[in-house]
Amino acid sequence: MSFAQLTTVSPNRCIHSDMQTEIEADTAVARATTILSGLQFTPEMMQMPTKKLSGGWRVRVKLAAALLSNPDLLLLGESN
Repeated sequence: MSFAQLTTVSPNRCIHSDMQTEIEADTAVARATTILSGLQFTPEMMQMPTKKLSGGWRVRVKLAAALLSNPDLLLLGESN
């Protein structure tokens, strides 16, 4: 799976659905919940469609998706 596919978030699906796409691990839901909780998502927010989240929260969804892939190295930069 490419990084672009992993970080593309559909605005009409809930966060868990987006993070589980293409991830066929029996622990994906538990790991996604742990990652999202660590990024300060409430259980209610995890069930919301991403289109209802602000831009900042959507960035956190993308970060969570990247972390869920267990990268060896994750380079982050600030936008201009």
